[in-house]
Amino acid sequence: MAINRVLYATQTARLYTGSAWYALPAQSASADETIPQDDVLVLGKLGGVARLQKDVATAKASLKVFLCDSITIDTTTYTAFDAMTPVEGEIANLPAMLTALESDSIAGSNVTLNVDSTGLSGGASDGFSFVGIATSIGIDASKGAFPMIDLGFEGVGRLNTLAMGSSSTLADTSGGDWHVTAATPLTSKSVGIDNGGANTTDTVASVKSSYDMPTETLSRLGGLIIGAQATVAADNQMFSKPPFKASMTADGQNLAQVSVRWAGTGALIKFDGASGDLKVAIGTAGLNVSTKSFSQNVGDIGATFSVTAEGTKMTFVA
Repeated sequence: MAINRVLYATQTARLYTGSAWYALPAQSASADETIPQDDVLVLGKLGGVARLQKDVATAKASLKVFLCDSITIDTTTYTAFDAMTPVEGEIANLPAMLTALESDSIAGSNVTLNVDSTGLSGGASDGFSFVGIATSIGIDASKGAFPMIDLGFEGVGRLNTLAMGSSSTLADTSGGDWHVTAATPLTSKSVGIDNGGANTTDTVASVKSSYDMPTETLSRLGGLIIGAQATVAADNQMFSKPPFKASMTADGQNLAQVSVRWAGTGALIKFDGASGDLKVAIGTAGLNVSTKSFSQNVGDIGATFSVTAEGTKMTFVA
C-alpha cells in the first residue's frame, strides 16, 4: 500500500476580493473549522442520548505572502471555477487588494481563498476552499529578511472544501493553476520609515504593522446552521465592526526621530519597488505613541529601543 502526502510544490494560493482574483506568492497557508456540539444528557441514562450541533460552525484561514516587486504566473491553464484572468499579487497591485479586504470586511462581503492543486490531474481536491472576511492584515520587515504580509480570515459555516489528504502525491510535479514561475521579493533596502529623517538618522532594525478588525456574526432564528459556508450564508453572516486597532512597532538602536514623528505627523512605513510602491500609514486622527522601551546590556553593541504607535485607521496606498 502506497504512503501518500500532499507536497507544497503543486499547490497555489488564489484570493478573490472585490472583483479580482489575485495569484499570490505564498509561503504558507492554513485553515481550520470548529463545529459547536453538545451532549444531550437525560435522567435515567448513564450515557448521552445524542451529540448534536447547536450553532453554526466557524472557520479560520491564514496566509503568509512574500511582498514582491514582481512575479510571473503561469496563465496557460484556467479552470471553470477561476473564470477570470488573474492579477499578479505584486506590490503594484497590493494597495487595491488590501484596501478591498478592509472594505469587504466592513460590508460583510465574503472573499474566497483557495489553496489546492487545481489545474493538475488528480490534484484539485487536496487543499481547502475558504469563504469569509479578512480579520487581520500584518506586515513585517526586518534587516536581513524579506518583508512578509500575514493575512487572517474568519467565516461562518464549515469550509466549502477541506481535503484531509490525497490519493495522489504529485510529488514529482510543480505547478497548479496560476502557479508562480518567478518572483522578485523586496529586501530591507526597499523599506523606509516615515517621510522624514528617520531613514537617515535613526538605526531601525525591524518594523511591523498590524491591523486587527474584530468581527461579529449576525444570525436569525429559523435559519440553517448545519452545512458548508455556501449552504448557511443566507442565514448567517460575519461582519467586522469598527473601530479597528491599527498599530506599528519599530525596534532598533536609535529611534529618536521615529518616537517624535510617529506621535505627531503620523506613522508610516514605505515599501519602494521598481514596479510600484506600498505606503502603510496610520493617520494622525486618533494616533499616538502607546509604548516606549529601553534596554541595555553589557556586551551588546548598543542599547535597544522600541516604539509602538496605535490608532484606529490604517491605509494602504501606492
